[in-house]
Amino acid sequence: MTDREMLLVAIREHPEEDTPRLAFADYLQERGNAYFEDWATLIRTQIEATKVERHSARWFELAQQQAELFEKRKLDWDPYSGSGLGCAAYRRGFREAIPFDCDAPNFSRHFDLAFAGNPLRAVRLNWNRKSGMREIFQGIARHPGMARVETLDVGNTPPKAARWLLNLAVRHTPRLRALGLSDLNLTATTAADLLVSVHPRTGRPRSEQQLTL
Repeated sequence: MTDREMLLVAIREHPEEDTPRLAFADYLQERGNAYFEDWATLIRTQIEATKVERHSARWFELAQQQAELFEKRKLDWDPYSGSGLGCAAYRRGFREAIPFDCDAPNFSRHFDLAFAGNPLRAVRLNWNRKSGMREIFQGIARHPGMARVETLDVGNTPPKAARWLLNLAVRHTPRLRALGLSDLNLTATTAADLLVSVHPRTGRPRSEQQLTL
């Protein structure tokens, strides 16, 4: 395993700690590459911003530096991405929230790469067709990266399919604490039924053989 890979593992496994991220910033700085230098600066700037008083003079200086970096690297870093996850998808130098189009070409490879290179904690899943859901959702639910996910937004996934996915995913997402259901146009009763069906205390997930789409 390379130094880069070891640092990324440390960042993914300890997302709340600053030390691995700052070590990665040092690693990037040593590469002598303009892109990597900007990334190192973003890491250090965003980490410092978490430690200074909000709305202080220094806080605004750091906010301006971040804005300039994002403008400079707008083709590489998109903090918005039309993801519905907010404009702070980059936290302490890394993307922690990202949307996925489940029916996009090479979805599985994109999913793997995103989790390998980022300490993802918030995921939004978009779906535009019904065919092939089962195979893709099984891959999502079983992916090792899902063990680190704290927020899952099922986007425009049909309610029946969302229930099936969540029943699978709940067994592999021990850190899950928030669900996004806003785009499903659910009634309060339907939303409550969906949540109860996957809640670890009130409804044990059924086996995959019992789940149907």
